[in-house]
Amino acid sequence: MSPLSPNRNRADQKEQPAPPLHEEFPDGEKVIFLGQMAYGAAAQVSSTKGDKLGINLAYFPSEGQENRVFSDLVRTRPSGHYYPSHILCRRIGLSGLQLSKVCSTLMVKLENGSKVNIGIPMKFESKGLKVLGYTRRNDRGWEYSETAAQALEKYRTAFPEAFNNLGAGGEGQYFFLSKEQG
Repeated sequence: MSPLSPNRNRADQKEQPAPPLHEEFPDGEKVIFLGQMAYGAAAQVSSTKGDKLGINLAYFPSEGQENRVFSDLVRTRPSGHYYPSHILCRRIGLSGLQLSKVCSTLMVKLENGSKVNIGIPMKFESKGLKVLGYTRRNDRGWEYSETAAQALEKYRTAFPEAFNNLGAGGEGQYFFLSKEQG
């Protein structure tokens, strides 16, 4: 009769005893500690005696403080509200193309011929990358956080000539910035 046969008597179907602790957790075995102190910390079996298991924890007391600091930063971060690009464009007075250029790579060619990127790298369409807390992409396009909106407004106030020249065209992907403007 097969051990899986439905005709076996329940009394015959006994659970197997647990293997000895030293077989289940040999010395040097890497484990995850599930005790109250340092729950989830990496550990390594150091000894096994009867039903007692000795382990070495890879736990750093400062880790708890770091986690509290990180949690505080997450809790106090700016609003999670994101604006679709067309709403942000209207708010700061830019076209969609201007916003796209300023938030990625905005190359300028100086009078001496050198090229400089003066964009604020918040998104990278070709790589599918974004800057957490500033931009995100959904099925309708890019969205910008309040933090991003404030950064763009400050940038526009500080460097109006860059924004004024965005609509002026230029040589391909570059526009010119003269000494009088900068």
